[in-house]
Amino acid sequence: MRQLLRDLKPESFDDVVPVVALYRPGPLGSGMVADFVKRKRGYEKVEHIHPTCAHILEDTYGVLLYQEQIMKIAMEVASFSAVESDTLRTAMSKKKHDKIAELREIFVERSVEKANLKKEDAERIYELMAAFGSYGFNKSHTACYAVIAYQTAYLKANYPAEFMAALLTSIMDNKTKVAQYVEDFRRLKREVLPPDINRSEADFGVEGDDIRFGLAAVKNVGRAVVDAILAEREENGITLRCTSSAAEPRMRALPEEP
Repeated sequence: MRQLLRDLKPESFDDVVPVVALYRPGPLGSGMVADFVKRKRGYEKVEHIHPTCAHILEDTYGVLLYQEQIMKIAMEVASFSAVESDTLRTAMSKKKHDKIAELREIFVERSVEKANLKKEDAERIYELMAAFGSYGFNKSHTACYAVIAYQTAYLKANYPAEFMAALLTSIMDNKTKVAQYVEDFRRLKREVLPPDINRSEADFGVEGDDIRFGLAAVKNVGRAVVDAILAEREENGITLRCTSSAAEPRMRALPEEP
């Protein structure tokens, strides 16, 4: 995904939306992603499957990417109703070959009759739609993911400590992901400070530009113990120091520091 973003170089929110639809096994394996990137960057000429479809595929540089595009082509070129176009979308995305074959005849016949297309052009458009249909993604779906991606990227760029502390808190029970995101934060030249019985909260917290490890994320430390520590600190305003020996781990209270 990071490499795709480097290659694509998104310049606006409209460039973020297709990334979610592109980064899937089908498009990656079919060469669709490479075509999209080359056309977006101007390395390759944009070619449309037919002039009647150019305005529908303009935003994706002539590449059939979204299920909505298949529906719109069916409605505008072959005069399908909204219901019929959705039936076509479903058949192609679910690879229902009998239904695809049945609708092919209807598509070709109507395209010739309603849009004055040559039969061979109508057949070619349909075959391309069927080929890309299984790779198609719902645009309204990918747009929602793009909104979240845009928001989280903004937060990570502008409030990295707060964002990463919240992220680490949300997955603190998964030690593998905790280690992964701690390392990710360190790549930003920031530190994840060790757990401290005097300074840590239950969750990951922010200290200046750094993050303080949360007590509840420490392995084998139960939430009840953490709650007791925090309650003691809040109620008595004392500083605690954790000491241990091989025989008896223990916690003792110290006078409040100035």
